[in-house]
Amino acid sequence: RIIIKKNKKDNTIGETEMKLGNNLKIDELDVYPNPTSSEMNFKFKIRKKNPTEFKIVDIAGQEVFSEKIENFSGSYQTTFDFSNLTEGMYFFQINQDGKKFTEKIMYSKD
Repeated sequence: RIIIKKNKKDNTIGETEMKLGNNLKIDELDVYPNPTSSEMNFKFKIRKKNPTEFKIVDIAGQEVFSEKIENFSGSYQTTFDFSNLTEGMYFFQINQDGKKFTEKIMYSKD
């Protein structure tokens, strides 16, 4: 569990809770390079067929990427370019059938 503080008055970092308790079974997960200085590759496999959402959120919980796939099962692969975003910690999430998998990822321009 990661807790981040956010000031609601001026929208600076405040208190947000990101739970990393994963209850969605993911097969063959591969996320690289992590940390990244530009693009990051995401590959995974899910056996159970259900609507699935893959998203990337920043440390404040704001979505920077989201893709929804109806009745998904099998292999998923995408590449995400971080170069237009602020350096720092992000999270990728896979949501399916009320279950979630969350993992920390890092972006640094160096």
